[in-house]
Amino acid sequence: MARRCAARLSGADPETKLKIYAAANSKGGAGKSSMLVAFASALHHQGKRVRILDLDSQGTLSEWLNPNNGLEPLPADELLIEAGQFAKEDAENAKLAYAHILAAEEAGGFDYLLIDTKGEPSMTAAMAMAVADMVLCPSDGSSAEYKPILVTYRSCEAALQQIGSTADPKEKFRIVFTRQSVAQSAGIQKGKQALAKQFHCVGGIADTAAMDDALRTGTTIGQLMGFAEEAMEQADTQSARSNARRMADRCQKALSNADFVLKALKESEAKHVAA
Repeated sequence: MARRCAARLSGADPETKLKIYAAANSKGGAGKSSMLVAFASALHHQGKRVRILDLDSQGTLSEWLNPNNGLEPLPADELLIEAGQFAKEDAENAKLAYAHILAAEEAGGFDYLLIDTKGEPSMTAAMAMAVADMVLCPSDGSSAEYKPILVTYRSCEAALQQIGSTADPKEKFRIVFTRQSVAQSAGIQKGKQALAKQFHCVGGIADTAAMDDALRTGTTIGQLMGFAEEAMEQADTQSARSNARRMADRCQKALSNADFVLKALKESEAKHVAA
């Protein structure tokens, strides 16, 4: 990303540049797609222009964030790579994905590019980690996720070395906790403490109920909250009002939690870049 580096070194305002967040964890089912859909919905609700790159062959993010779900401004073939567009070889996938990242940069007019990756080590995931401003590794803090996180971090470290980058991988690698309940087991609390000694950590993202609701209704979390608020006003029974209120509250909580974590990431990035 020579142009990005040159712009930043020249003193250009980093706030005007496309910010790239790559979600990575060598363990499948860690919550990468759930985390990114929460961030995409929150950023979209803030009025940010978000571009999506789905490099996970499962296509979870593609399913959640299709153009019919209100995430403008681009049509599907420009908004994201879907599973069917992948070549058979991982190296070809990485080249294809990199070309899309460069195209996103050249297109301009976007605030964020969010990249989802496979839940396993791959050249595609390594490439995404190498070019990202931040690598976001979701974790519930359990001991079972400690080894996959180390594998992911070492992959990030190796990817930076491969492209000759002098960036410190620890300065771009963030653990994003996916549990935030105060009623956590002692094991989870100890796991989080152990991770925090080794990595920069922020957290956490709430459960995916609001995201699942949005998926079922074919819209985004922010739009679903708006629909629920309208339904509250138009409901003709107490039961209907209560159901709509619960839906609106769930969506508001999901957006607020994502806003909180995004703010923490921004502050964390600024702090460590300044240092």
